[in-house]
Amino acid sequence: MTTNTLNGEAAPTRRHQRDATVVLLGLLALDLPAAHWEVDANPYQARLSGMASGFEPAARTDVVRAWAARLGVEPAYRSEGPGTSGFFEAIATISDVHIRVWTVLTGGA
Repeated sequence: MTTNTLNGEAAPTRRHQRDATVVLLGLLALDLPAAHWEVDANPYQARLSGMASGFEPAARTDVVRAWAARLGVEPAYRSEGPGTSGFFEAIATISDVHIRVWTVLTGGA
């Protein structure tokens, strides 16, 4: 069996994946709009990324706003500059797991 190990960092990565999955299970039990979730972890941090997709832009921002309210944070619009697409996102941390719920927008929220 081959182990994906870089400098012995596989064990911390697996621990972060487990931590993120436990937090995700708790989030999925909440009565909130659906998002497409991804679990990401490295030896230094556990991360969850929930993308609101498959809706009209206004509905996608509503999804992010609902998650932001539950996570106790203010959503924000971030872009690379004028005339470019940007992200409407809510960022929080639960049990040392970095959580980002987001959507792509072509204009400000």
